[in-house]
Amino acid sequence: MFAGASFAPLSALRHAGYDSRLSAKADFYTKAKLLYDFGYESDRVRVVQALLLLSYWQDKQDALQNHWYWVALANVVARSIGLHRDPAESMAAEDQGLWRRLGWTCFVRDRIISLGVRQPPTIELRQFHVSMLETADFGISTLSHEILQLFPDCEILHKPEIQVPLAQVYIEKVKLCIVLDGVFTTKYHEVAPRHGVAKENAVVLLDRELEKPENMSSQHSAQLQKWQDELPSVVQCGASPMHALTQGDQVLRLHQSLLHMLYHTVFLLLYSPREVLNAAPSSSVRRCMRLASSSIAHTMEDLQGHDLVRFLPSASVTMIVNAAVTNVYEHNTAQGPHREWCIRRFLDCIWYLRQLQDIHKYAAFGAEFLIRAADKLKLPIRLPTEPHPFEFGVWEHAHNPERFLRADLDDDSNVISETSDSVHDPHQPMPHGPFSGTALAQRFDNPAAQYELGWDEYTMPYPYDSYDMLFSDAFGTTFPAALLDSWVVEHFEPLVNE
Repeated sequence: MFAGASFAPLSALRHAGYDSRLSAKADFYTKAKLLYDFGYESDRVRVVQALLLLSYWQDKQDALQNHWYWVALANVVARSIGLHRDPAESMAAEDQGLWRRLGWTCFVRDRIISLGVRQPPTIELRQFHVSMLETADFGISTLSHEILQLFPDCEILHKPEIQVPLAQVYIEKVKLCIVLDGVFTTKYHEVAPRHGVAKENAVVLLDRELEKPENMSSQHSAQLQKWQDELPSVVQCGASPMHALTQGDQVLRLHQSLLHMLYHTVFLLLYSPREVLNAAPSSSVRRCMRLASSSIAHTMEDLQGHDLVRFLPSASVTMIVNAAVTNVYEHNTAQGPHREWCIRRFLDCIWYLRQLQDIHKYAAFGAEFLIRAADKLKLPIRLPTEPHPFEFGVWEHAHNPERFLRADLDDDSNVISETSDSVHDPHQPMPHGPFSGTALAQRFDNPAAQYELGWDEYTMPYPYDSYDMLFSDAFGTTFPAALLDSWVVEHFEPLVNE
């Protein structure tokens, strides 16, 4: 129930007595944690599964039992029953498939969490001896009539042929996380900048100083390219369909998109901020970074067009934030209209995080971190102090230049930059456009034409009017300014020190 609370209709949660999705998740998390604390379940396979699900919640920024804690604990329990080794041949084929799936899920979740929180991975690949997953390991078959009757509207259960490409997507995700493991090993090292602190995390992964970082980055880049070249066609995330997707197609599209967003996020990790700043605009480094960040943006646009953003997992917060950070560095070195493009993409990332903040607790922190960074770095954007209802969707407000590129501003406007000639205001009223959705955007040869499109019924609250106060989300969590500033320095040190 805790895992399902992220996706259940909000009306159902409110009918059960919860005022928000986050309050429901917090309650179910507490109950699930109590079951674990009291040793209710003795089957360690089930315990591992439960611990992996518990890793999707963290109630406080400095909580001991955080995402990383639960994943590490799951890996300890998994290792105690040998999930890091291939299952015995004497086991039933169904159990062998479960064993391999769960073992690799521990590995994948470990790498995804480390990517987000910059904590050292808890599983070493050299100690992991499980053969690569195959489609047969997923137990794809037609379920019994009794089960199908319980879920009459679940297209995936009724059509096993849809389950096959989903299994292939996950297999490719495992392979991508193996490449990510090499990036962790060579590009980062474990340090304790606050060694001796006992009430919060003091260990973190930071960029390793390499004599020739470009050689190592090129090596990983080649591995990523090889991974992409070998992707099965069913896993490829092609052009956005021009028609409404069925339920099964929506699920497949979501997971394909997540896979490719992870791929581009790994690309963003290959180069340190200083490498990006020191690289020439036409260099391969800059091209790779631009391609990766813009690909994440286009993928998010596609998901928005199909109303799938709300189903993104918490790992998407890391992907969106990394794309936003890259756009800031690109803005710092870009010239002419491309600078405006970077700012618009940066705003897009904030809007997407706002959509996710009622589902994933730290999406709100990610959005506030980006806003804080914009303030500290004097980015030329306008941030309103009052909430404004949106009649259309995020892209309609983020990409209409004639509405928010302004040379003349009122003296009392809330402007982050005092020197910029153009300021972006994402909350000005606009007329209704003739189209809705991203699919139509592909009919235009001019890339800018797609930004004349929008989505219906979207509201973007924006209640923050001070950068010096604690940030408080809808669930009452506060983010001190000092914490936000530390993130700004960590991600934008070369720009902050300019």
